[in-house]
Amino acid sequence: MFESNPKNFMLNLSLFFILIYLSSVPLPVNSQCNRGCDLALASFYVWRGTDLTYIANLFNIETRQEIMDYNTRDTIPNQDSVIAETRINIPFRCDCLEDGDFLGHDFQYEVNSGDTYGRIVSNYSDLTSVDMLRRFNSRYPENNIPTGVNLSVVVNCSCGDRDVSADFGVFVTYPLRSEENLTYVTTTTNVSAELIRRYNPDMDAKFSAGEGIIYIPGRDRNGNFPPLPTSTDGLDLSSSSVLAYLLSVFRPFMMIKEVLYATYTYYRCILLNN
Repeated sequence: MFESNPKNFMLNLSLFFILIYLSSVPLPVNSQCNRGCDLALASFYVWRGTDLTYIANLFNIETRQEIMDYNTRDTIPNQDSVIAETRINIPFRCDCLEDGDFLGHDFQYEVNSGDTYGRIVSNYSDLTSVDMLRRFNSRYPENNIPTGVNLSVVVNCSCGDRDVSADFGVFVTYPLRSEENLTYVTTTTNVSAELIRRYNPDMDAKFSAGEGIIYIPGRDRNGNFPPLPTSTDGLDLSSSSVLAYLLSVFRPFMMIKEVLYATYTYYRCILLNN
């Protein structure tokens, strides 16, 4: 059988070895993101006693004009004036963090005397959380942070979801406040409740709790809803990852096949000579 059916023998033996090999190869882990986006917005609740210069420093923004470009004069009349107890949009880049675990941006915050994690969360109007500060600044005790050190303040963000709609490509990270309901949010953002729900299927629980982050389609500096960008670079990163994985799986198999063929040829020659 070995001599008369070499192709069948090689096929069966190859399948046997590839099954053994594939059973030992871990499947690729799907990350939550494989790329970020150039623009996201953070809805910052302006608390009393702050000004635009302080807010720009919080978000590592060089000029106050960058913030003004994404807001109306109703909330920011000029660079020296911002209306307290209103919300303003802060532009920032949305990145893939923690090896693609989630979308967010790492803002650097210089600690002042008396700062705690809880106070820093309040400074950022609940755009981050104590748990997030602990995760990214574990070397510092949350109630005894050395003055002058830089902390990582990570704010979550969204770059949209093509499965929901390709018509919206910029999103506002919106931390809910206890006094806000869905009607208030739809009125102030001029975005329909249905659209907000499509991007936030778990929002009812967050509204009931009066806290949590939701994502709302946002406008660019011209006041328009920009669509999701179309892919023009051919193979995207996720496809490249799949291709790389397949190559990593089958490259050893091809090596095994070569070894098997050489072994088969060697023993076949011995049998024929005998």
